[in-house]
Amino acid sequence: MKSTGRKEQVERLAQAIAAIENSTLSPKAKERGLVPLRKALNRELGLAAQGR
Repeated sequence: MKSTGRKEQVERLAQAIAAIENSTLSPKAKERGLVPLRKALNRELGLAAQGR
């Protein structure tokens, strides 16, 4: 059950990152939006790699 939830979370984060990268926002605004999403994605992937 947990891995399914994590997989869905990772997919949502990846979609959000892609949406911001493909948007017409200014580079500074994109970076402001992307930093917390990338941190969250890296955290989820790190936990998945550890098997948590």
